[in-house]
Amino acid sequence: MRNILAVLLLYLILLASGDNQEGSNSMPKQVKQTRQNDDIKILVQTIDDNANPLHSDFTPSVLKLSEMGIPGAKAVLDLLDAPRYETRLRAERVLEGVVMGRNGWEYGQGYTDDDGQQKTNDLLKANGSYRADAPPKERRESIEKWRQWLEAEERTDQHK
Repeated sequence: MRNILAVLLLYLILLASGDNQEGSNSMPKQVKQTRQNDDIKILVQTIDDNANPLHSDFTPSVLKLSEMGIPGAKAVLDLLDAPRYETRLRAERVLEGVVMGRNGWEYGQGYTDDDGQQKTNDLLKANGSYRADAPPKERRESIEKWRQWLEAEERTDQHK
């Protein structure tokens, strides 16, 4: 429950930031992809920078990566096994934020249907109930499940 509340805060902060890239819809697809890849690289490198003083597991990079969906989640997979606990926790928040968004979470509203939170919890559990403070072996097992799920979701998204 605490994780869900933390991710709720993440989305509220995103909503309040109102970051909007005007004109991005007119860019060619290849340019958008290159720009997104560059953005992701920078966000991963800065995931530990400028932590929220009240919720240190959230940084501007955590928020932006969560907003990016599957590409953001894939980008933090290796960070889920980083040496620093804080880095692992922030990567976990990105993953949770992406899953919540895919299960109907909307800014300022919460879940759009009654099943959204249950679907989120079920998916988190099915993929090993990743915890940043779990022993390395448990983390790696969960990371591999997430890797497989993210790849499958990415393929599904490409066919939409």
